Amino acid sequence: MPIEWPKDSSQSDIDDDTSSLGSYLSSSDESFDSEDQSALIQEEWEESMRQIEAVLSVIILPFFGKWWGRRFAFWAYDRYKIFGWTPAIVGLSR
Repeated sequence: MPIEWPKDSSQSDIDDDTSSLGSYLSSSDESFDSEDQSALIQEEWEESMRQIEAVLSVIILPFFGKWWGRRFAFWAYDRYKIFGWTPAIVGLSR
């Protein structure tokens, strides 16, 4: 049983498809103007800002909060050792 090959008419369909694809590509290049480019740049900028915000809120702020909290705790404990539990511990004199 022989295999039937496609006829030459299918080759003309392929040529029509590629020619229409070429016109599509050239028309899409023309439609990509400065407005689209500025919208793309704005979208990338907003994505960068979201990433920076995530880094700040997840890594940097907790690190400095922990550091400042420990520093304050050491300062408060030193004040407690010097003055005891009196109003002078917070800078108030009797």
